[in-house]
Amino acid sequence: MSLEADYLFPIILFIYYLVIMSSLLLMCRCLNSQNNYIVCMRGASFTRGEEEYGEVIYGTDEVFDKESYADTRLALAEGMYIAFPVMTRECGISGNSFYVVTHSGSRIGRNDCEKNCIMIDPVRRIREQRY
Repeated sequence: MSLEADYLFPIILFIYYLVIMSSLLLMCRCLNSQNNYIVCMRGASFTRGEEEYGEVIYGTDEVFDKESYADTRLALAEGMYIAFPVMTRECGISGNSFYVVTHSGSRIGRNDCEKNCIMIDPVRRIREQRY
């Protein structure tokens, strides 16, 4: 009986270890993907302060644009994902959409994530609904 336990116990512990590690890797991938989507969505609806506009805005500085906002936000989250550290990031405008691309991880596997959001003008939409 003890000989069977000597074989089974390490196997069962190894299976638990694999399940826990794979779930942590999946969680890091999901968090990275969600962060890219949120940054892309905010970058797509990025606006500056204007007169007669009382809603929350994202940028008031003249040199602060969509790309620099998204790049700053991605740089803040760069060291948060242990399994997939962000190696390169790219933000930009392509036609009528704003995109965020990150290439991460080389230790365990690659986690390339690309998100696209259609650009909207929240100031114009709010003014259309109000007036």
